[in-house]
Amino acid sequence: MNRFRMTVRLVLSSTRERKSRHLPFNLAILSPNHADQVNHDHPEIKRWVIGGRSLGGVMASDYALEHEKVEGLVLLASYPQSKTDLSKTSLNMLSIWGAMMK
Repeated sequence: MNRFRMTVRLVLSSTRERKSRHLPFNLAILSPNHADQVNHDHPEIKRWVIGGRSLGGVMASDYALEHEKVEGLVLLASYPQSKTDLSKTSLNMLSIWGAMMK
């Protein structure tokens, strides 16, 4: 059995807490490079995973495709837009979605 150790640091960006870094209408689509500031604020982190829910996941997909520093993508009830082809990337991806069953 192979064992490995992985250290994970979770950095959450919330515009409610960061009024100085305004995200218009709290919509990721209106500030597609908002994650640049988070990267800048944490130079000690060398490996990045980005994620988002709904439209935030769409923008996270675009961001991940355009930034080599991002190694992983987490989509919550989301998917990349049709023009974002992630099939030829080396990104590690996780997509979580659900449906209510009656």
